[in-house]
Order: sequence, then C-alpha cells, then structure tokens
Amino acid sequence: MRSTASIENIRPQWPVSNYASTSMAVPRTRARSTAADATARELLGFMSLADLAEKKAGSLPYGAQRRLEIVRALATGP
Repeated sequence: MRSTASIENIRPQWPVSNYASTSMAVPRTRARSTAADATARELLGFMSLADLAEKKAGSLPYGAQRRLEIVRALATGP
C-alpha cells in the first residue's frame, strides 16, 4: 500500500461496510467511517505521524514507514 495516503493505510483495519452504501451516504455507514477516521488520526498522532496523514506511505522516510506499520498493527486492536 505504498501508493496510498498514510491514513488510508490504517482505515481498512475497521469494517466500514461496502462502498455502495458509503457512496449512498447511509448515516450509520458515514458514522462508522467518521469514527474510523478519527481513531486513525488519533493513532497517527500517538506515533507523531499526524502531520504526514495525507502523504503517500511510500514517500515517507524509513523511520516514519516503520511507525506507520506499528500504527496499522495497533489499529487491528490487539
């Protein structure tokens, strides 16, 4: 997932629903998506990556890529 934004690397860890319901803006799906986004941003902030949330994962420095991997692991809720 090197070609996607850092925050998009984390969001898929939470089941949001299918893209059809998201595109139709079903309120429950939108709420889940918003909650997932908020949690992803919180985790990025925890690892000092909040300012890099919109940058492509592949363009991050090596250390930031490793921290992003840790955030992805934390997002699964171990």
